[in-house]
Amino acid sequence: MGALGRGSAMRLAAVLLRDDDKAMEHRLRADERTQLYADASTWLTRESEYLRKTARVLDKPVQRLNVVLERHRFQASSIEA
Repeated sequence: MGALGRGSAMRLAAVLLRDDDKAMEHRLRADERTQLYADASTWLTRESEYLRKTARVLDKPVQRLNVVLERHRFQASSIEA
């Protein structure tokens, strides 16, 4: 599952969120591919960790950009006044 992309993770998450717990249990009992579900769980956990890490990395440039934008807006409004 490592070759699948972020979009695949989101689509799988959407499918899993459609079912309530009982429906998911029924699906697991009816399907002999339990290992596939276990692998999917492991993969989604890794994707989740990666996305949290990515979000933390993006926080700093976003904060810096917002500071610069606010400074620019303030200076622009000072010039106009």
